[in-house]
Amino acid sequence: MTALLLLTLWLTAVTASDGDPAETAGSAQAAPPSPPAESPAEAANGSGVDAAASEAALRLEYRGFVAGAPIGEAAVSVALRDGVYHVSGDARSNGVLAGFSRWRNRFTARGRIDGMERRVTEFSYVEEDRDKSRRVVVREGELQVTKNGRQRPKRPAPGFPDVISALFVQPHCRGDQTVHTGRHVYRLSRLGRDPGGCRYVVIDDDDDRFEFELVLVRRSGLVVPKKIVVYGWLTGWIELRDTTELAGEDI
Repeated sequence: MTALLLLTLWLTAVTASDGDPAETAGSAQAAPPSPPAESPAEAANGSGVDAAASEAALRLEYRGFVAGAPIGEAAVSVALRDGVYHVSGDARSNGVLAGFSRWRNRFTARGRIDGMERRVTEFSYVEEDRDKSRRVVVREGELQVTKNGRQRPKRPAPGFPDVISALFVQPHCRGDQTVHTGRHVYRLSRLGRDPGGCRYVVIDDDDDRFEFELVLVRRSGLVVPKKIVVYGWLTGWIELRDTTELAGEDI
């Protein structure tokens, strides 16, 4: 399976493929989203952001596991001011992968919150593993991929929110939605939801399927992922590492 998801930030370290991106990634059209489900995650103003949090900034730390074994860690910063958001992060392999992988992914997403929608202005990441590197930039409707220093022709960018914006900016349990990692597109169909999260079946652009579960928590006026579980031939998950500064309310 290609790049299981930036959704899981570093689970790509054990599932990523070096194949070319699917040709359909930049040309698929988004289906109209289902009306969002009411939940505590969609706080007072209905956007997953508390009404009082017109300005908010926090730093989150995550740990990754596959079959219970540690495989990576990530630090993610989320900032919101006057409806404009900026998410940046740095994920890397460690634990049982340390002996044969030096995978690292540095990513950023910028945009504006418009009601229930995210208007993405830029999404990018740099992925490295030993002697391999890939830089992906989505900006002004174009996708630019640079692999091992060689720049590939620009293509139209996917017409959906990027996965980082979808995860860290007003996340909520939409019925169906589509996200992208720049190179790949993922269609999500909701299987069910609980007060604190939801479960989806995910179909990638190779028509491979897997399920994932998203658990949400409120921190400093923002709703963010507490745990993401990917169910496949091995179950992997990332979970928020709580600190005193991040103590908050589960939803």
